[in-house]
Amino acid sequence: MMHDQKQAHPANGETSPAITHEIRLNGQQIVKGDQCSINIVFRNLIGLNFINPQSWQTQTHQQYIAMMEQEWQVSLSSGLLELAEIGQPAIDEHQIVSPRKITYGDGNAIILLASEQMGRKVRFIEVAQQQLAGEVIRPMEAMNIEREAVLLADSIRHHPALVKQANDIADRIKARHGFIPSEIRA
Repeated sequence: MMHDQKQAHPANGETSPAITHEIRLNGQQIVKGDQCSINIVFRNLIGLNFINPQSWQTQTHQQYIAMMEQEWQVSLSSGLLELAEIGQPAIDEHQIVSPRKITYGDGNAIILLASEQMGRKVRFIEVAQQQLAGEVIRPMEAMNIEREAVLLADSIRHHPALVKQANDIADRIKARHGFIPSEIRA
């Protein structure tokens, strides 16, 4: 089912933004609108705009999803969401998965991935990626991830700007890997 993103009525002779972008669920268009509005809706759907909620936000991510499912008469519990220019290949995509709780091992793996994105040398990145993908890793591999995570976290703990950067990156990693949004803290 396709919906047009509601356009504001032009005031003072201004024109409405062009409808150029769409969001698809499993290849089917579910909404279209101007680039800015559709980008915001996509970020809402995948949970990014709920990571550090502002005081004016009154909904949780789960409430937003429930509202959009009712509005659009679609299930947003699984599938591939795509952001794209209308009729074009995806600009961004997000696999909707059942929310999962973060484990201690996942937290250590997230520290490694965030550190790598910050330009730090990370030795056990492949094992960390396997951990977050839900693959079974060996106990000694888990220990290596933990040791490296502790060292990396310790190296930035006295630098508030680096800690904030690491936490912001970690929040995006958590959202991308389907961790329960309520576990993503500001």
